[in-house]
Amino acid sequence: MFRDYKPVRSIFVLTLLILFTPLVLPSDKVSLAAVLIPSMIEKDGSGLFMELTNEISRRSEIQFDITFVPARRAIMLFKSGKVDGTFPMSPNEPGIIGYDSIPFYIRRDFAFVDISNTPPKSVRELENKDVLINRQYGYDKTLLANPRITFIYGSDDVSSMNMLSHHRADVFIVEEHSGLEAKRQTGVKNVVYDPSNPIFSKPVYYIFQRNKPGEQLELKISAAINSIIEDGTYLRLFGVPNP
Repeated sequence: MFRDYKPVRSIFVLTLLILFTPLVLPSDKVSLAAVLIPSMIEKDGSGLFMELTNEISRRSEIQFDITFVPARRAIMLFKSGKVDGTFPMSPNEPGIIGYDSIPFYIRRDFAFVDISNTPPKSVRELENKDVLINRQYGYDKTLLANPRITFIYGSDDVSSMNMLSHHRADVFIVEEHSGLEAKRQTGVKNVVYDPSNPIFSKPVYYIFQRNKPGEQLELKISAAINSIIEDGTYLRLFGVPNP
């Protein structure tokens, strides 16, 4: 029993030490570019990822100055050094070199379809279909590069869900939580998905500049995420115990 206890206690102590280590930065606030994602990151500062970020700020005692922008703009701001960090970002994002926090969420994109159809389980099963995607999202390259798929672009999740419900597309590809929220808001009853078969699944991170302050930020933010997972706050926010 004590053999199992010591490593856990060591991790807990290390997390506390990192959280309470003073951070050396060129300014009082840490600038972040937050990628706008419906129900996750909204322009007014609401959304699940913003709740998590606010909790990270509280625990790490770091003040964030957050700019809300589309994905391409966030990448440009980060690459030009105009912000200290950006989120959420996936691994191996083209042109992004920095310090990644531990994963704080697993993004799962699903195929939502009319109730009379079987949800596709892979990109190949999307071929020869009219596939609705949202302009606000960054999608996997293997999806976008497939010439056998006809894409229809929606402006937001709610209007896209309505389009699918009215048979203006065969499939709507969207992140699970965002898709379910759009379904709730529209009240559609004829749309389903298979929660056991995501089309894509990948972790997302906070990413910081590749310099000494960025290295310190990564350690502090990762420690805060760990503490949020350990005390059950993550479960309360996302409905699962950890990413």
